[in-house]
Amino acid sequence: MRENSEKSRPGSTESRRFSRILFRKTCGYLGIALVCSALLGGVAPALPYFTWALCAFGGIFLAWGWFSYLKCSGSPFLQSLSAKAEGRKKVPQMLKNPRGRHHYRPAFLRENADFDDDLTAAVTVDEELLSEKELSRVRMFSRMAAGGLLFLLSFIL
Repeated sequence: MRENSEKSRPGSTESRRFSRILFRKTCGYLGIALVCSALLGGVAPALPYFTWALCAFGGIFLAWGWFSYLKCSGSPFLQSLSAKAEGRKKVPQMLKNPRGRHHYRPAFLRENADFDDDLTAAVTVDEELLSEKELSRVRMFSRMAAGGLLFLLSFIL
């Protein structure tokens, strides 16, 4: 019965895929910011330093999200910066690895899709399935959500 209702709604799998990647990226950004804030708070063991670090990381993530929005909307200034950055990333042919990609990775560095598990396909979502525009929108929303949550947390503490 559930499969029929999902098929009748257009975009239900795409929206679910979008929300899963958004949640995963937002939690990743929050985790990085909380760990760095805790380290800064541990260096100077007073509560204001921890909350100031949270507020600073919130501002950084909001600004990063705003620049991502400008890039998505097609701002000419950011388009010129990204074009210059892409031009610098070229690696000479003689420095490239002729053997190709290195295949060995420890298990804790592998993606969930590398393991043969029945629930993996239902839970994990590859970012490769999204278009570049959708992926940039996910990054923008997750950075802004993480920044807003960090600001809110710093005001509560």
